[in-house]
Amino acid sequence: MATNFNGVLTINITPDPQQCHGTHGNCGSSVEKVKQIVRQLIRSDQGSDEFRKVQNVRKVIVKGRWDERELATMPDIMITPDEGRLGIITENPEEEEGGKHAGPATESLDSEDIQQRHSEMFSFSHHDLLSSGVSHFDRLSIQNVAQHDLLSSGISHFDHLSIQDHGHSSLSPAPQDIEANKDKAITYIIRLLKKIKGFEEMTWISELPFSPAVWITVNPETLRSLELDLARPGLRPDDEPASAFSSRGLSELHSLRNLRSLIISGMQQSYQRPIWEGVWCMPFLETLDLRMALEPALRRGISDHWPYIKGSWRMRDPQEVGVQAYHGDDGKGILHSHYGYGEYLDYKAIEKARETVQNFPFALHGPLPRQLRIKKLVLGGFVMDGLALQRCFDLNRLQMLEFSHDCVDAGLVLRKCDRDNIEVVIPPSGPA
Repeated sequence: MATNFNGVLTINITPDPQQCHGTHGNCGSSVEKVKQIVRQLIRSDQGSDEFRKVQNVRKVIVKGRWDERELATMPDIMITPDEGRLGIITENPEEEEGGKHAGPATESLDSEDIQQRHSEMFSFSHHDLLSSGVSHFDRLSIQNVAQHDLLSSGISHFDHLSIQDHGHSSLSPAPQDIEANKDKAITYIIRLLKKIKGFEEMTWISELPFSPAVWITVNPETLRSLELDLARPGLRPDDEPASAFSSRGLSELHSLRNLRSLIISGMQQSYQRPIWEGVWCMPFLETLDLRMALEPALRRGISDHWPYIKGSWRMRDPQEVGVQAYHGDDGKGILHSHYGYGEYLDYKAIEKARETVQNFPFALHGPLPRQLRIKKLVLGGFVMDGLALQRCFDLNRLQMLEFSHDCVDAGLVLRKCDRDNIEVVIPPSGPA
C-alpha cells in the first residue's frame, strides 16, 4: 500500500503489478487501487493506531500514472504476442484461414466438444464459445468481440491472450468510461481526506486530474503549502477550452489566507485572474511558482529580438531596452496577438485582481499592501518584461527570481540596486 504515516499520506495511483497479481488480484487499474487504499484506511477501527495516524496526517501527496487496465477484472491474464495460438474467436468463422472449423456459426457447441479440440487449432463462432462454459485455455486469440460479451462469459484462465479489433483492443474502455472511473477515484480520495483533521500541505501531481471537489477537504486555517499540476493528459493545444481545467476551479484560492507556498504547474491556459486574486489574499505567502505546460509561440521577426532566458542570457541595462512597452492583451494574462501567443506576466491582470479583492465582502487580515511581498518567484513558459516586477512586487522583499523553462525576455530590466539584491536563477542552455 502506497502510504507512509510519518505525518505523510501518499496516494500513488499507479497500479503495482506485484500486488495485483493472482486469482483475486483486482487492483490492476488505478481506480481499483485507489479504492483499495481508501477502504483499508477508512475502515480502520476508530480506536486503532491506523485510524489515529490518518487523523493526524500533516501532508497529503497524490501522485502516479493513471492506468485504465480493464483486463484486471479477469484474473491471471498475461498479454503476449500471439504465437502458435490455440483458440480463435471471430464473428464469422468461415473467414478464418488455417484452422479447423466446427461448422456454421449457428451450430451449437457444448463443453465436451470444445474440450476435445483443446490441443488443436480451431475456429468457430464467438457466441458458441462464450456460452459453452469452457473457462481454461492455453492460448486465446480474440477478434471483434464485444467487451461485455467476454467479461460476462465463463472464460477466466489463459496463459496467453491476444486481442485484435482492426488494430485496436476490443477491451479498450470508452472515453466516457475513463472519465467515470476518474470521478470514482476522486470520490474515494475525498472520502479519505475528510477523515483528516486538517493537513498542512497538499501536493497533487498525478495523471488523475485535480478536481475542484477536493476543496471541501481543505481547512483554510491549517493549509500552509499547496502544489497542483493542472495538466490534462492527452489535451492538445487546439482542443476546446472546456477540455482544460476551468479557471473557476481555482476560485477557492482566495480563502487560503495562511498559505506560505503556492505551486501551480501544467497550466494549459491562462489562470492569472484567479491566481492573483488568491495571492492578494495571502499576506504570508513567500514562494509563488507558476509554470505553463506550453512555451510561448512568437511571430516571425519578434523572436529575433526576444531571447529565451537560459544559458548565456544576461539581463540588459535599462538604457539598452529604452521605454518599457506593455505587451499584454488588456489584463487577460496573455501575450497580445501582435507578438504571438503565450502567457505574459501581466501587471494589468495583477492590478485588476487587487481592485477585485478590495471589494470582496469578507474581511482580510488587514489593509491590502500596495505591492506583493513575495520572497521567491518562479516562472516557466512566461514572456517577461520589467513592468510587472517594477509595479506590482516589493523588490526590497523579493530575494530570488527563478526561470524554470521556456521563458522569453521581452525587455526584462531591473534597477542596479535591485539586481544586486535579487538572485536570478536561469536554466542551462538547451533547445527552446
